[in-house]
Amino acid sequence: MRPIAYLTGGHWFEQSILAREPYASALDPIYLPELTPCVLEPQQVAILGSRADADALAEQGPALLAWWHTGGDLIAFDQPPVDWLPGAAFEPRETNFWWWCTPGADLPLESPGLGDPVLAGLEHDDVKWHHHGVYHPPREARTLIATPDGGAVLYVDQRPGSGRLIATTMDPDYHTGQGFIPKAERLLEHLVVSFAAGIRPHHPRRTPPSPGRPSGGRPSPA
Repeated sequence: MRPIAYLTGGHWFEQSILAREPYASALDPIYLPELTPCVLEPQQVAILGSRADADALAEQGPALLAWWHTGGDLIAFDQPPVDWLPGAAFEPRETNFWWWCTPGADLPLESPGLGDPVLAGLEHDDVKWHHHGVYHPPREARTLIATPDGGAVLYVDQRPGSGRLIATTMDPDYHTGQGFIPKAERLLEHLVVSFAAGIRPHHPRRTPPSPGRPSGGRPSPA
């Protein structure tokens, strides 16, 4: 299988990820504005990175969805800059970056889909850090991570003949590249390793303290 296509905007956090394993071996960076349909093959996997450019996604989105319908697996990170996912409505909500800094505070989140093949092996704590809004997905989709009121933080949409469309309002690539919220890498590494044939985790499972604040002060999480 070809490496996972990582559709990027050329951001600094993406360059940081691509400079180390397992991502350097597993990901093939493709600049989203220059994507051509022939680059992606049926049965391949593509990840749409966080902070995607709205104009580029509006232009390339229809081709990506057409490719997904042929059997490609498509993973989309972060809140969408434009509405482009079929049958899904995005609802922006305030992001609580610092709940874990307040004693006794919590981030209400449900993870009914941890047994699904997409997330198998992850634990609830691995996906509990923050999210950027929620989706209201199509009826046939499987919601794997949700807010208590039913908003989808991660869902899987798979139609007859299509691959899997995995959409989440979490941005694990951003925070992995930034080095802020170490536990965010658990989700990113899990998805990359799971979808890349022959790739194994580069390091053993870590259990860092809560999302953790790196030394040297509090960086901007946005």
